[in-house]
Amino acid sequence: MRILHVNETLGFAGGAEQYLFDVAEALFQAGHENGLIFQKRDNRDPVRFVTPFIDTFDTNSETRQGTGHFIKRFNPDVMYIHRWESLGILDLPPSGLPLVRFFHDQDILCLRSSKIFYWTGQICYRPIGLRCIGCLPVSKKAWREGVLTWPTAVSRQKANLFSQTSTVQVVVGSQFMKEQFVKNRISEQQITVLPLFTNFPPRYYPSPNSNTILCVGRIDRGKGLDLLLQSLRFVETTFRLVVAGDGKDLVCMKRLAKRLNLTEHVQFIGGVKDREKLSDLYQQSKLVAIPSRWAEPFGLVGIEAMAHGRPVVAFKAGGLRDQILDGETGYLVDEQDVEEFGRKLDHLLCNPDLCVKMGKAGVEHIECYYSKEKHLAELLHILQEAI
Repeated sequence: MRILHVNETLGFAGGAEQYLFDVAEALFQAGHENGLIFQKRDNRDPVRFVTPFIDTFDTNSETRQGTGHFIKRFNPDVMYIHRWESLGILDLPPSGLPLVRFFHDQDILCLRSSKIFYWTGQICYRPIGLRCIGCLPVSKKAWREGVLTWPTAVSRQKANLFSQTSTVQVVVGSQFMKEQFVKNRISEQQITVLPLFTNFPPRYYPSPNSNTILCVGRIDRGKGLDLLLQSLRFVETTFRLVVAGDGKDLVCMKRLAKRLNLTEHVQFIGGVKDREKLSDLYQQSKLVAIPSRWAEPFGLVGIEAMAHGRPVVAFKAGGLRDQILDGETGYLVDEQDVEEFGRKLDHLLCNPDLCVKMGKAGVEHIECYYSKEKHLAELLHILQEAI
């Protein structure tokens, strides 16, 4: 099969790009041929990034040819679209080339992209509509278009959603994401849930003696590190929190930790890109906390933790409720209930045998439902169905 991928960025810029590379590499190893259309280059190992692709096309540097010429030359059986602002600039052939699109985030479903109410920090479960008008003053999209266009901002967002989905098979990573598209009147039959996978081989690592909690991810409002720090007030046993991440709120979170008298208990180690180092962090932790405020479209940290045999404590935010089996592989806590979150952390830290039991259950769960082989088989079925 010849698969033409479409993504804004060439390079390991983020989670979508890592997924694109991993899938293209797996498809290549299985004997399929990949092409790539992109708009910009990222400086994070671009040479390695292109290895699974037999041909690539930069829409900015090769404008004289045009994407239509490249598509005709590559002659794909199907196009697999990832992050991409507009299908219009692809210059698709009139012959009706099959299109499959993986929506990695909620940007197309929200004027603020985050699906979080600005003032309350609560998750928004509403479809695009008149009630979105209250978010216009804090919407970067609205400001980018200009104040004079605000009266039509909601209708433009809805029109963009339908234009981006009308001709494609929609693929999402979680049942939560499917629910959000259905609420916005995208046909349920048009949407397929395809859970992501982890590259960490599922394996139970013996739980350490130390009461170390690990938190991995960006440090910003959506990821909810402030909620985790507040929850630590309800942890009565001794503990150490390791925060592996970086972001715009790092300084604020350090100040908050100091204000809560947690400085001696919290270690900020910065972002960790090296997979071996990240694996070591999972192995050195007793459990993993995912305090997301925003509704995770999927949430890779959860399946990475379980692949290492670590129980997870998380808020019921988006796709996390799909992957974590409450009471079996960890605990799911009501959104922003910091007291209950802290109590669950404390309960696991005080019960090492339970951590072991949940950790082993997590490894089995990953082996059954979140392997690369399972994902690839289901993806190939989706692509073949589209053809």
